[in-house]
Amino acid sequence: MIVLRYPLTFLYYIDSIIVIAASLLISPHYWWTYGISDLAVIRDSPFYLHIMLLGKPLIISSLITIILMGFGLYIIAVLLAYSYMLVRRGEARNYSTMFWLPILYVLDPVIVYLVLAIVMPHLIPLLGNGSLETRLASLSSYPLVIIGREQYSLSMGGGEAMTLTIYSEPSILYWLSLTAPVLYVASLIERRHVSQ
Repeated sequence: MIVLRYPLTFLYYIDSIIVIAASLLISPHYWWTYGISDLAVIRDSPFYLHIMLLGKPLIISSLITIILMGFGLYIIAVLLAYSYMLVRRGEARNYSTMFWLPILYVLDPVIVYLVLAIVMPHLIPLLGNGSLETRLASLSSYPLVIIGREQYSLSMGGGEAMTLTIYSEPSILYWLSLTAPVLYVASLIERRHVSQ
């Protein structure tokens, strides 16, 4: 019977492998969906990218997905090697990639916020002497992280107006990926406690 010196670290490694494998093998492969009405839709994860513009998929997103899948397989290989070293030699290695990937994914909705709340109001007047109107008129009332749907209205010169639905929705895989950061922190505490 094998007794692990660092069971939480082992659990972190295995959980991370499961999250990545699920992201690579189980459809849907994406962690988040972002969209601006039907104009642009992005479905992505650290291991998958699908971009649609005006209802048509961009081929470049398939090429990028191949690279991202290779990245996922690399992380799995490293985690398998670290799991082996932990079980066979009792060596716990620090590998924080799966801690950071789900945490940094919160930046995607923040980037959407920055584009809509800061860049668009300055860009629209340059494009057509129009003015930008939104029911979320100020930065203080515009949600920093959109989870769900928001209406964004653009008023261009000549009485033309366009209302866009901006949405950002996490998938079940994203919520599953959040187990890795929790287990990573627990493994750090465990390793500190065992080494004392």
